[in-house]
Amino acid sequence: MEGIDNIVLQETEDTKRAGGNPGDLATERSDNDEAGDSGAYVRFSKPYVFEDDTFGGIDMSCLEGISTRDMMEIEKRFYRLGITSMNPENTLAYAKLVIQKASGLPIEFFEGLPVKEMMKIKGRVVNFFYS
Repeated sequence: MEGIDNIVLQETEDTKRAGGNPGDLATERSDNDEAGDSGAYVRFSKPYVFEDDTFGGIDMSCLEGISTRDMMEIEKRFYRLGITSMNPENTLAYAKLVIQKASGLPIEFFEGLPVKEMMKIKGRVVNFFYS
């Protein structure tokens, strides 16, 4: 996970109190996040542990950095999975590939998420494409 340019994750308050440190990926909560999900932040229903770090959500603003070249690479990866869809951008698999590319996090991070959390992320990815 080293070298990630986008700050994409937030550790939970419990991890901060316990002295945990997910490194450069941790961000501070904004006032909007305290009331619930902000437009660019997806808060997880409960803390998510990945590689010994605990995360409370993911900052979706990293989607702003996706280029056309990135999207073409994502499409190639998607079709190599053997999935056919008239609207690939509306599939969970496509959303997973997009957020993985945008965030720079390993695909395993997203594959291990509870489905409810991944569906929240998928919704934000789809909304990003159509907004």
